[in-house]
Amino acid sequence: AAPTTYTATFTSVTRVPRASLRVRGFDSQETVGENGRATNAIDGNRATYWHTRWKGAAPKHPHHVDIDLGATYPVTALYYLPRQSADYGRIAAYEVYASTDGVNWGTPVARGRFVNSAAEQAAVFAAAPARYLRLRALGEVKGRAWTTVAELGVGVMGRLPRSTVTVRGFDSQETAGSDGRAVNVLDGDKA
Repeated sequence: AAPTTYTATFTSVTRVPRASLRVRGFDSQETVGENGRATNAIDGNRATYWHTRWKGAAPKHPHHVDIDLGATYPVTALYYLPRQSADYGRIAAYEVYASTDGVNWGTPVARGRFVNSAAEQAAVFAAAPARYLRLRALGEVKGRAWTTVAELGVGVMGRLPRSTVTVRGFDSQETAGSDGRAVNVLDGDKA
C-alpha cells in the first residue's frame, strides 16, 4: 500500500515586546477611586489593571483602548489577560480593529466572546498590517457597565525584524580572545 502523506502548515507567531507597546487612546479610566489607568493594561504586572470609570459615574459599553505597537507588523492576535482579583469588568463580547495610521479603523478584524476566566485568552485573525490595535469591549461577563484588562499582548506573523530586539543583560561574554559578545546572538551570522 502507498504511504499516507500528511501536510501541515506551521505558522510562527511572535509577541511584540512589551517595551514597544504604548497606550494611544481610551474612552474611560478610573483614577479617583483606584489606580485604574489604561497604561496598566501594558505594564507587565498581572496584579494591576485598566478599569473604566466607576467613581461618580459609570459610562456604559462600548469601551475601548488603543495600543501603538511602535512599528507596522502583520498582526494576527490580540492576547487578553482578564483582571485576576475578581470578575468585575471582565470582557464578554469584543471587537478588535487594526489600523496603520491610528485614524482609519475600518471593520473589525476579529469579533467574538471571551469566557469568564482569569486565564489569558486570544482573539486570533488573518494577518493584517497594523501599527495600532483597538480592543473594543461590547459587554461585560455579568452585564455590568465596566471594563477591566490586566494585560494586553500582540502577536505578529513570523519573526520580528532583528532591529526590534535588544540584548539587555547577560551573565558573561568573551571579548579578550575572540568576539564572543552577547549581542552576536542577534546579528544573523550563523558562524
